[in-house]
Formats: sequence, C-alpha cells, structure tokens
Amino acid sequence: MNDQPHMSDEKVRPADCMRDVTDAEIGHFFEHGWAMLRGLLDPEFAAELLAAAKRLMGVDATSHTAREGIDHSNAWNAYSKPHLDDPGFAYLTRHSALGRNAAKLLGRDSEIYLATNTIAVKLAGDSPLNKPTPFHQDAVGPIDRMGLNFWIALDEVKPEQGPLQFMNGSHRLGPIGGGAYFGADVSPGTWSNQKRCTISEIPHLMPGDATVHGNFTLHRATENKGNAPRWAYFHAVTPGDAKYTGFIASDRITGPFDTSTATLMYRPD
Repeated sequence: MNDQPHMSDEKVRPADCMRDVTDAEIGHFFEHGWAMLRGLLDPEFAAELLAAAKRLMGVDATSHTAREGIDHSNAWNAYSKPHLDDPGFAYLTRHSALGRNAAKLLGRDSEIYLATNTIAVKLAGDSPLNKPTPFHQDAVGPIDRMGLNFWIALDEVKPEQGPLQFMNGSHRLGPIGGGAYFGADVSPGTWSNQKRCTISEIPHLMPGDATVHGNFTLHRATENKGNAPRWAYFHAVTPGDAKYTGFIASDRITGPFDTSTATLMYRPD
C-alpha cells in the first residue's frame, strides 16, 4: 500500500519546528546506541500533535479501538499511521530535518524513508493497555543495516508514566534473536556480554523532548504508574539503501522495503 497521506495540509508551519541534532548527541548515540534529544520538536508543534492525537483517540485515549491488521500492541493503546489521517503528523513524516537528523545519527548521508509511525498511549491504572514492555530490540529479522526510532513526548511524560529506558551499549550485541521481542529473558547478565551494559536512568520528558535509539538497542518501559495517560509518538526510519528479505515483528511478516511506495523524508544534495 502506498503510505502517502490522503489529507491536505493547509496550515503553514515554520520550517524550524525541529532543530538539528548536535555533535554531542551524535557521539552519545554512537557510544550508547541511544541519545536524549531535549527540545527536538518545537513545543507548540508538539501541542498541536497532542491535540490531533486526542481527536483521533479521545481526550483520555479510550475512544480508540485497535484496528485489526493495523494497530498492534498488548501493552499500550496504539494508533498506527496517523499521518494518513491528520495533516500535522503528515507534515512531520515529510519533514526533511527529521530525515537529515537520522542520516547524521547513522553516520552516512543516505536517503531516509519512513518505516512506520504510531501514537503510543500507555493508559494509567488497571487498564489492560498498561503493561510493562520488557527489554527487546525493534529489529528481530534479517535486515542488513540499522534503522532508527525517534520516540517523541507529545505531553509531559514523568518517570513514573513509563518512558523508554535503554541498555547502554547493547547495540553492539547485534541481533539477539526474535525471542527478545516475544518476551524471552534478556535482562542484564542473561547474555554474557550484557554484563558490560548498564541501564539508563528513567527520564522525565517535556513536550517536544525525544529519545532516539537504533533498532538493535535493547530498551524497555515500565507500566504507567501515574494518574494520566502517557502520550508519546514513535517514528521509525530506514535508510534508503537498506536490504532485507523480510521483517518479523510480533505476529506479522512484511515484505522487502519498497522505496517506490514509502514516504521519502530526506535525500542528500
């Protein structure tokens, strides 16, 4: 399916609603497999996206029912591909600055394409959509190079609400098998080289703050122990020169990456 947005975007937004990543952030990513990107997105734009997410999912994110074959999560309320239904998210998927940032973090000036995007709301309390997400890798199939996942706070996300936490340096382990995604024990020390990895602190994020991690970096999130939904948006990107024969994620298998239908975010000059 061609993942081009079908809504027109009539609102004029500033081109500088996203900043460039810094050399220090690139260095942290290279060393640890993830980086904190404070103020990556303009807070006013983050607020616009939060309002759009609430229109799509309800003010407390309980009006959205997972769409069969589209939304996949058993730990949080997911709304996949919001760029097809909202012009603000569509604008973000086409924003070249986000793609350029991805190319800088990856360390080579390649084309960058949208892989997937999802509004990820972890509900509070005893909701079935409030479960801890165990350590896992986003890449559990035979891909031949690394992609990235930007995790952007749309609202304030306090440590007790379940933001992402990372296993520092775990990207050096390479793919450790699909079992990690399916809940196998990948806690520190289970694999001998993991003893070299430390666990990052649980962050406190403000609207527009983001983390970015490579798809081999082990990461997790606790349940939401706060008293309000955790509103976040994740945006996965893939280099245009990536080659792989299949990607296994949960119970889904998708085919080879097709640049003819994917959304191009960035192309080097």
